[in-house]
Amino acid sequence: MSFWSSEDKIPIRQTKVSLPAENGLNYKAGQTIHFSIPPNIEFIQPKETYLRMDIMVDDSTWGATGAQRFQLDKIGGSVVIKDIRIFAGGAGGTLLEEIQDYNCLTALRYSYEQNHSLRNKRSLTEGGSQFNSKCRSTMDNTESETNNVTENPNFDSFTDNVVALQNTAHVQRKVKCLLPLHTGIFQNDKVFPCLLTDGLRIEILLENAPRCIVPLSQVSDNCHLNEKVIFHSRNGVAQNVGTGGVDDLQDTTGRWADTGADGAITEVWVRRDNQQTTAETFPFSVGEYFDFVDMTQNQTTATVAARQNNDSSLMTYSSADGLPMKIGSIQHYPYSGNGAAVGGYWGLTKITLASACTRTGNNSRIMGGNSESEAIWTMVSRTLTTATASQVANLNLAITDVELIVQQLEMPNQYKTKLMKMMKEGGSLNYDFLSYRNYKSSALSSDTQVSMRIPLVESRAKSILCVPTDSSTYTTKCQIQGTPCNVIGHDVTTGYNNHYPEYTDAIRDTYGYNVNNERCRLDGSNRGTNPLAVANLYVPTFSERSGLVGIWDYLTNYQLFYDGKLNPSRKVDCQGIASGKKLSQQWAIEAEKALAMADIRPLSFRDLHENAFIGRALSLNDGVYDTRGKDFNLQLAYEGASNADPTQSAAPSKNKLWNCYCAHLRRLVVKGNAISLEV
Repeated sequence: MSFWSSEDKIPIRQTKVSLPAENGLNYKAGQTIHFSIPPNIEFIQPKETYLRMDIMVDDSTWGATGAQRFQLDKIGGSVVIKDIRIFAGGAGGTLLEEIQDYNCLTALRYSYEQNHSLRNKRSLTEGGSQFNSKCRSTMDNTESETNNVTENPNFDSFTDNVVALQNTAHVQRKVKCLLPLHTGIFQNDKVFPCLLTDGLRIEILLENAPRCIVPLSQVSDNCHLNEKVIFHSRNGVAQNVGTGGVDDLQDTTGRWADTGADGAITEVWVRRDNQQTTAETFPFSVGEYFDFVDMTQNQTTATVAARQNNDSSLMTYSSADGLPMKIGSIQHYPYSGNGAAVGGYWGLTKITLASACTRTGNNSRIMGGNSESEAIWTMVSRTLTTATASQVANLNLAITDVELIVQQLEMPNQYKTKLMKMMKEGGSLNYDFLSYRNYKSSALSSDTQVSMRIPLVESRAKSILCVPTDSSTYTTKCQIQGTPCNVIGHDVTTGYNNHYPEYTDAIRDTYGYNVNNERCRLDGSNRGTNPLAVANLYVPTFSERSGLVGIWDYLTNYQLFYDGKLNPSRKVDCQGIASGKKLSQQWAIEAEKALAMADIRPLSFRDLHENAFIGRALSLNDGVYDTRGKDFNLQLAYEGASNADPTQSAAPSKNKLWNCYCAHLRRLVVKGNAISLEV
């Protein structure tokens, strides 16, 4: 290289080429998409290849009488890809790469390879969910990525005009997704010679719809208590008239019948808490069924009526639309500067019911009174809950305009001539890429000591990532909304897809709603109090990602046995992580090395409780490890016993499917007209 001139480079022209799917442009969940990259596209830049599609939650035929907003899982469009296979072209195409449960691996990648910039980018390009500060909780410092009402690509939002009347239901939108393919071949920096493999064939098996669809967290009674819409009154008038109305709480005249039967009402008002300052941030839709519940009460009670009351009395509604209430229109009233005026001092949101509703029952707690501690009734959606199983089964995904975008490279003729001459003279081309093979194994909840054989056969392994997913069978409805349920409430006999720490069966009302077991009272009382000393203080967060992410389920420790010895030499303690109380440094070190060797940048551990995994680096830096004949066994211990001490582990409660991904180097060997693969 001359000091005065740049080094000579081969001139390469790059062109984007759009390849439509072979078997059509439009698909539903569970179907298979086929792509072919023809050999006349001689060279491609694989890392710049991406999948383009429009995805919409299709509720047009589900048949339920009420509306509700739905969205994709927070990883975005990649959640719809169940399995992916890549073959060499031609009649006898060699299977080059196969990744089973691709969406589970992608969920693991996006849980740990993340920062604020990456989450923002994925929300823009892949349809993923991102925390929206406009819809943040003002009751506490919790943060949810499924709370985005105003800027959600999955559905339209209401107008931001605070006085505009919203009287039409929302519309689900198509999410435009540009999805990178996180496979070995398509994440390789090296140019791929399609002319030597007679092109490529790609098969993508789509996931079932219930595993891809989730509701807004603000409308569900199964998670994130502090984000909820809170009942204010039945007349929109605040208390403390003459004192400025700074509290803007319910006046006694706005109660909904403390005792006895109440007259029919046609409207209810909700407080400004949790950013309910415009109709734009209101998470419910016109036409949606809803209910009011006391979220400080036991969440796992079998019926809604029992949750809504602190005694044997029943609370029921009577309306033309049946149980529960139905939204006819939504309108936000701006501040009036007068607590006695409609809209209160600071402004309130008015919900007009589709038909008049009467509440019956006898309970003094109903709708509280005029103090902060009594204003604890929150609004929850009942559209999905009250829908029949056949109606919910009609919820589907509409995947349209599917195409593969590849970056075609036009190499100079002298380069192609030299390459083909070398191949004809008996030369060979070796193409290495990092791939992932999934070894699946199951474990029962009753197994407290598990020895799981992992039959690795990779000669150049880098690391292993084991994800214990919940293998319990849930109904379609329960999979979507995150809890087993009957028509109107929770069926405690069918188990729970609760991925977070819980204590005992005897005190299920003392769950922690998040991994830190933060207090869940809507008022400021009992902060810092031992949860076991305060009845009905905690509620659970149920997961709507069952089968997609890993669960700790009170794992005590683990160790791998291979090559005749235990690795690492000491058991890796997981008890602190699994109980949600502390971080195990040894687990974190092992996990970080395993992720890095699997080409997953360990940028953040913020989701370690939401997506559990066990990692072991089999080599470091540029090294590899030959796993053949090493007899790998994963030894797991669930040694905790059910007890009321929140600092201790409890017994496991879930059957688990372990997805063990072995990250390894594969070599594509092209010699003459023969194609082989070395694993």
